[in-house]
Amino acid sequence: MLSLTQIEALAPDQSALVAASKLLKPGGWPLLARDAGGTVVWGEAQGSGSAPYRLMFDPADRGHKCSCPSRKFPCKHVLALMWQYVEHPDRFTVGEPASWVAEWLSRRRPGAGRPLVAKNEPGASISAIAPAEAEAEDPEAEARAAERRARVEAAREVSVGAGLEALDVWIGDHLNAGLAGFPQRAQGACRAAAQRLVDAKAGALAARLDALPSSLLGRPEPLRPDFVIGELGRLHLISAAWRRREALGPPLREDLRRTIGWAPRREELLNDPTAPRGSGEWIVAGVRSVIQPDRLRRIETWLAAAEAEASGFARALLLDFVPVQTGATGDALPAGERFPAELIFYPSAAPLRAIIAARGAASALGVAPSGGASLDEAFAAHQTRLAALPWLGDDLLVAGGGRIVEAGGSLRVADAAGELSLPLASEQARAAAPLLGLELSSLAGI
Repeated sequence: MLSLTQIEALAPDQSALVAASKLLKPGGWPLLARDAGGTVVWGEAQGSGSAPYRLMFDPADRGHKCSCPSRKFPCKHVLALMWQYVEHPDRFTVGEPASWVAEWLSRRRPGAGRPLVAKNEPGASISAIAPAEAEAEDPEAEARAAERRARVEAAREVSVGAGLEALDVWIGDHLNAGLAGFPQRAQGACRAAAQRLVDAKAGALAARLDALPSSLLGRPEPLRPDFVIGELGRLHLISAAWRRREALGPPLREDLRRTIGWAPRREELLNDPTAPRGSGEWIVAGVRSVIQPDRLRRIETWLAAAEAEASGFARALLLDFVPVQTGATGDALPAGERFPAELIFYPSAAPLRAIIAARGAASALGVAPSGGASLDEAFAAHQTRLAALPWLGDDLLVAGGGRIVEAGGSLRVADAAGELSLPLASEQARAAAPLLGLELSSLAGI
């Protein structure tokens, strides 16, 4: 039977135990479970990103695994999971191991957990962790801190405004020079302009500009001029919206701030009673991993509602950023997985980005919802969202049916009537070729 003494012996150092002690509140664990025989315990711990970390351990030999990027073994999440299992076994539901737990069990050797070795010197100690003392409220200190935050915020807004004015000049210069040669000079020109935006504290907009050359060159040559004009137009629109931000509605103003670079705070969203929420069954329609020029890996997890009428939302995007040097972290939510969850959406004129507030155990792999909107209706809904949020960017289209057709030497997705067709990305053409001409019961694409 696992004990607190054994957890102390497993901890790599005292700081890991202290960090684990801060994770013991049940609200940070969307899932806590064990099998009937007590041979494996698993859970999902909510980190700073939108998708939770997945972890599990074997109580018999204390073997464990966590999907977080920590370099400590065991990490604070595993220690906290063990700690709760010892002190609060009632929090754990009994059921069959999830597919990702079963996969881990099939690959590990029994008895391969970390052995407990007697230490000659004092090791990590749970009893040494002092409870946090409540700090006395100091109204004057709070007022001074609020004043400092206001000054910093005002200075940043001035800096962003100057950066966006420079961006407008940059756009005008390239339009005056003509866009015929823009693809050849895009890499260097966009990198230099993006760095100026970083200096102006508009990091998210800088990342968008940095991604422009690869998006441009990844398109067929006949489509590049329209793409350049469209993207430069959206950048100018964002700049113009910033100058008129006081006239915008609150949701659109929040969209604008996130687009420019104000990082959203997960804790604030969780505690916001006005934030839109959607509960129901969700299907992972796709996962995309992109390495950004700032050496961060952006992981996009696109969700489709199994029943949009029940959840109130048809789609959602979970967005996470991890350092490239941590290596491939794997998909916390693999494509095709279906699970019940409550999502909280960031305030927006066209809500899309969300975080998971709570979720249940995943069921068997699912498919995109069938019997829903036609491709024409799904595209019309996208246009409505684009009208509400002109710099929307990528969006998820979910349709109840269609087929793959060939037109002009390329593959496209068409609705059943053949009145609307959308091009497939070139990298997906080979995978879609065997489906050419077949009637498909459901479609989902970015």
